Formats: sequence, structure tokens, C-alpha cells
Amino acid sequence: THTHHTHTNLVANVSPLHPGRQYILEPIGLGDRADTMSSPTPSSQVQAPPTSGQLPAQGEASGQISPTQPSQSPSPEALADAVFACLREFTVAGGTSGQSASDTMERVFGLLGVVKRLPRQQKVQCVWRLSEHGAFPLMIAAMVPESMTFSLACTFLGITLEDDDLLSHRIGRTLTRDQLFLTATDTGLLIGTEAKRSETGLLVGQMVGNILKSASPPMMAQLAGFGSIVRSLSAPVATAVNSLDSMDWRHVFVASDALFLFEASESCVAPLDDANVGEKSLALLRTASDPASPVGATLRKRSHLMQRVAAIGLLWLGRQKVVSEEVTSMVATAASAIIAMGTVDLAAERANGNGHGVAHMLEALVAFGAGDRSKHDSCKAVLVTRVRDWAAIEATALAQVRSPEFAAAAAAAGDSVENRVGVTADSGSAPAGAVPTAREGKAAERAQQAAQAKAEGNRHFKEANYPAALEAYSKAAELLDEQQVEGGDIAAAADVEQAKVWSNSAECHLRLEQFAECIEAATDAIDADPSHTKAWHRRARAYVTLGRLDEAKADLLEVNRLQPGVAAVLLAEIATAQGLGATGSE
Repeated sequence: THTHHTHTNLVANVSPLHPGRQYILEPIGLGDRADTMSSPTPSSQVQAPPTSGQLPAQGEASGQISPTQPSQSPSPEALADAVFACLREFTVAGGTSGQSASDTMERVFGLLGVVKRLPRQQKVQCVWRLSEHGAFPLMIAAMVPESMTFSLACTFLGITLEDDDLLSHRIGRTLTRDQLFLTATDTGLLIGTEAKRSETGLLVGQMVGNILKSASPPMMAQLAGFGSIVRSLSAPVATAVNSLDSMDWRHVFVASDALFLFEASESCVAPLDDANVGEKSLALLRTASDPASPVGATLRKRSHLMQRVAAIGLLWLGRQKVVSEEVTSMVATAASAIIAMGTVDLAAERANGNGHGVAHMLEALVAFGAGDRSKHDSCKAVLVTRVRDWAAIEATALAQVRSPEFAAAAAAAGDSVENRVGVTADSGSAPAGAVPTAREGKAAERAQQAAQAKAEGNRHFKEANYPAALEAYSKAAELLDEQQVEGGDIAAAADVEQAKVWSNSAECHLRLEQFAECIEAATDAIDADPSHTKAWHRRARAYVTLGRLDEAKADLLEVNRLQPGVAAVLLAEIATAQGLGATGSE
């Protein structure tokens, strides 16, 4: 959520494997934070930094950056060069088998791990550089199912598309228009279901889910309508009805999350109905209502999985013209039974103002069975906000970057348009003396307004009114975003305050059990101020809840580095959980 930089040149990305395949990715000036399942979050800018360097020579830079030595702090561009050199060495230079291939692949995965852990702005710089080199068509060409390059390509695409911004949107749109990519994705999902290779299905499903985060409805329809993609995603949901307790629940979660986004987009009805996705989800929910079922017990422990399953079923029921009395009665009975077991806390959700949690959706299903659609409509209004019209967001961003007002603002700052929109990656500060006194006064006024909004958020937080607190914190963040363009001490002070605001937002999301949104807000706080201990700790708690223990451990180690001993208890719990996982226990 910091002010990032942009530039307005067209960049042609040509695959070194396929010179005839040219991808045009125009830099975009303004990105959007991902929508939560509750309410839209404020806009922020995303950097699409220019680079003027040449492609690295064959073999160049592939061993120059060690993923195990973060203290070297390579620039995003240097890291991208190293990643691309390794990718090309592995996919082009014949490194497809033997020890040499294994060594190269290990280097690539290590470097991708470094990319994954980059602060948001630096990651965007790195991904943009990779797109300029032609890494995306290179990886599409490497998507040959059941080959060594397939998992590498899926991992690369998943990591580089996991941020919800306009750069990811444009790359995702390019991918969904590529028949080779769609065919490889379809085949990979089929392997994951028909050959019962859950690790392959999980890997490809995660990649599809990451694309959907910043996909417009037409992109979603393109994906959902291709081959057997939706049918393959629905297979683990159907299988889970009988064996969730003995299968990798993450496979079911990734599939359900993607299917939920397809359902919420309202542009993929035919493929979803052809695969009976709604019925499969409700069947799994019914299993959760059986107190004697091991599958039901497993699902009730995975509230975020049950949330997706319930959301799919609720949205599916709502768009049916006719629903049999048998189905509505079954759904209402199952939802009532789950609520009665005390697994979900409806009172807590009501107190927190959470209108989309598991308990609210179960209550809506009970009401739906009794002929009352009001609770369904209320839940749906929140759920569909997860899908944004990214094409419209993109058009708005381009219009703003190209507007005379944007150029005038740059000129008023005593700056060129090129510097104002970020021709150099480090052009965030205005020259000394270039900011008039009037602008300093405006900056002081914005700072005061931001402080007032933050104070309002703190008041709502103390009252446990977390949705209202989030709204106030978002207003404060927007005002602090405007401070960033001032540069110098004003921008530095805004960074510190913004870290506090986003960290507070992360805590609100935690208490609303919005764990993905908590991670995003905490990440923004860390980007603004990497020394903000609470943000690291709150993100770690969300990771733990989602079962992402390695990421939680990395964050907690950083907490301990900043404040020794603070995270010792949670680190010990993670070590115990990982030890159990190694033996197959849960």
C-alpha cells in the first residue's frame, strides 16, 4: 500500500524459445489490494519498474546469487537475471536429466524462494524484469506434464502471480489466452485426479487459484470453460466425502477455493453445473453433520475449508430456479446439526460483525430451507466482492497515469513526468527545495486527518467493532498513501504510521478469522516498516492457522531477532507440530 512508481513505455516480451511469440505487457501505474470476503479494501499503487539491461548471457549470473545468503541483498533486477539464467539453463541448455539438472533445479527453487520472500514492491520489480526477459512464455513452453520442468514451471508461475495487483492481472490474462498454457493446466489437473497424483493436482490448483485472485470475470470464464479444468477441480471435493480424513486436505482446500471464486464470479455457471459442483459441495457439508464420521470430524476442524464448501453450496442454491424440498430439507438439517455441535461460534461472529463466516453461512442455509432468502442474500452480497472487474480497474489506472492532471501534478512538484511515474526505481524523493510551502501545509493537514482516522479505528477496535475499525484504518492508509509522493521526511514518517495502521488492520482480520486478509495487511505493514514486530507476529499467527508452518516459523524467527524471546512459545509449538507431521500424524 505504499506509493509505487510506474512508467509508460511499451515493453515487448519475446520468448527465447519461440521468437514468433511476442507478449506485450504495458506497465500499469495503479494496482489494487485483493478484495476480502467482507468488504473492498483501498486501492494502492503497484510498481511496474523499467529496466534497460540486456538479457543475461547463456549461463551468466546463474550461480552469482546464493539463496542461502540473504545478507547479500541482491537488487530485484539482479535476482531476476539470476532466476532467468537458471531457468534458461535448465529448460534450453539440455539440462533435463542427471546430476547437472538436479543441481540447476535446486538453484532455481532456492532463488524462487528468495523471490517469494521479497517485500511486495521489490517482488513486483523482480517479476517485471522477468517478464521483460520472456520468462513467462519460457515457462509455458516448459509445462510438459510428468516432466522435470512441469513442477518448476507451475511453481514459478504460482509464486510470481501470488500478489493481487495489476501486473499479476495482465500476466494472468496473457496466460489464459495461451492455448499451450491452458492445455498443460488441464492435463496437469487430470493427472492429479485420474492418476491420483494429489501433489500434482495441488501444485496446479494453487497456480490456478493465484491467477483467479486478479482475474476479471471473462478470464475466469476462459479458464472454467477450457477442457476438464472445473471437472478436475471438483474431483477432490467429491472424493473427500468418503476419504477426507485420509487424504491431503490442502488439495481439497485449493480446489474448493478456486471453485468458490468461479461460483462468485457468476460467469462460469455452465461448467460448474456440468460438473455438479454445487451438489458435491453440499454432499461434503452433509458429511460434516455426522458426529460419527471421521470425514465430518476432519472437515469441522478445518473451518476455512468448510467456509469455502458452505459458500459454494449457498451460492449454488441461490441461483437455482427450482430446488426440491428434499434438498432444502437435507441442507437445513445438516447446517442445524453442525451449529448444534458447537463447532462454529455464531454468537462470536455476530459480535464481530462478520457477515460471511462459517456460522453465518450455515445459519443462512437453515433459513433457506425454511423459505427465507434474506440471510442468503446478505451473505451473497459479501461473498461476490471477492471477484473484481480487474479490466475496469486497469482502464481506470491507465486513464489516471495518462491524464493531464497527472502530468500537471508532476510539473507542480518541480519534477518531470518520467521521474514522477518512476523511470528509475529509486525516484521516490523530490529534489531538495522542490516542495513549496503550500504543499508542506497540505501534507501536514493530511497527516492530521490520518491520525484522526487511526484514532477512530482504535476506538472501534476497543469496542470490538472490527469491521468499523477496518474501515477507519483503510481511510487512514489512503491518506498516508498520498503522503508518500511528497518524498523525504514526510514519506518516511508516513511509512512508520502506515505500518501501525496495517498492523492494526491485520489484528482485526485475525479476530474476524479472515486469515488470508490478515496476511496481506501484515505484509503491507512489514513492507512499510520491516522492524514492526507486531506485524511479523500477527502474520505468523495467521500462517499457523492456515497450516503454513514453514512461513510462520520464518516470521517468528524474525520476531525473535527483533525482540529476543518474544516468539519462543509459538516456535516451540510449531516445532512440535512439524515433528508430528513428519510421522504422518496430525
